[in-house]
Amino acid sequence: MSGTAKSSLETGEDGVDEAERHVALRQAASALLKRLPPRERAAVLMREVLDLSARESAELLQMTDGALKSALHRGREKLQAEGADENTAPVPPPALVDRLLHALSTQDMATMQAICSSDLAVELVGGACIDNFEDSKTFFGHAHMVFPPEYAEVARIMVMGTDPHWRACDYRGERIVLGFRTFDGVDGLNEIHRIDELDGKISRIRCYCFAPDTLAAIAEEIGVPAHRKPYRSP
Repeated sequence: MSGTAKSSLETGEDGVDEAERHVALRQAASALLKRLPPRERAAVLMREVLDLSARESAELLQMTDGALKSALHRGREKLQAEGADENTAPVPPPALVDRLLHALSTQDMATMQAICSSDLAVELVGGACIDNFEDSKTFFGHAHMVFPPEYAEVARIMVMGTDPHWRACDYRGERIVLGFRTFDGVDGLNEIHRIDELDGKISRIRCYCFAPDTLAAIAEEIGVPAHRKPYRSP
């Protein structure tokens, strides 16, 4: 019997199982990559799948070396964290969170730019995503927005109260920023900001504003009222 024939017979079902495992792994990897934002997915594909150098990847994606590094870091982190408890992820430095709190509260855009990476990713959990600092300025500006009286109905639909203010809180070992507003006479939790840090700067902000279940659960734990926001911005 030839060596090739013998090898095929010996592998038998094992060969089929191995092929099925490879297919399953490819499908799982593809599914995970599809969950990444486009820039992060492209960075991971270029570096991890196509094995291109950092310079080649940056040129093909028309990104700076720093932007590629940040996108790759975020993409790898998300893939590694898939299916794991978020609390196992690196905890951001409390001092950096406090600087975000101060800049947000005082509308200090110069400080905000100094503490954020140029390709800052801002995620309105369950909604829109922004992938650079310049476009994120609108997000920071909206944090202070209060509807005038003639738009009272819109404000009611969005549960958009008045007197926006923020404070930091240590929650399960992570320092986060809590945003409050007054709505129907109640000063309640309106949003939560969590950050990721890379090379001493904020690389990502996750804002839980249109996430009523999350707001309610955390508000109950820390003993404050929460506003019942809609699941998405109307």
